[in-house]
Amino acid sequence: MQRDESIALGRLTGKTYAELAKHHGISEATVSRVLNDEEVKEVIETGAKLYAGMIPKAISNYESLLDSQDEKIKHSASKDVLTATGIQPSHAQSIVIQNSFNRQSVELTPEVLNLLQSRPSARQIIGCNLDLDGDGD
Repeated sequence: MQRDESIALGRLTGKTYAELAKHHGISEATVSRVLNDEEVKEVIETGAKLYAGMIPKAISNYESLLDSQDEKIKHSASKDVLTATGIQPSHAQSIVIQNSFNRQSVELTPEVLNLLQSRPSARQIIGCNLDLDGDGD
């Protein structure tokens, strides 16, 4: 059970099946079976909702970091924001953003929606056909 929770948490934080399999000394097929268990899916969904609720605070924190006088901090914060939103490529798509849109069960703040709308290919980044601006296009 502890291993399954660790796998769920790892996936929630963006680890790939291969990374999880290597870390736990199991096959990717076993990782897949664990992640397809209904209880594990529920844990991941609950975690995604909790993470989504923290988005406004994280945005505020990153806004402060982006205004830092320290260039290393500004660069690191900028890179993190771009990676998390899918603008800068990363090894795994943000599961929080993906789950928020795929399930449409998490309400995103206007700030987050504005960030996604500012991206011409937002629908491709999040992997769905969500009408972000409500105009039916």
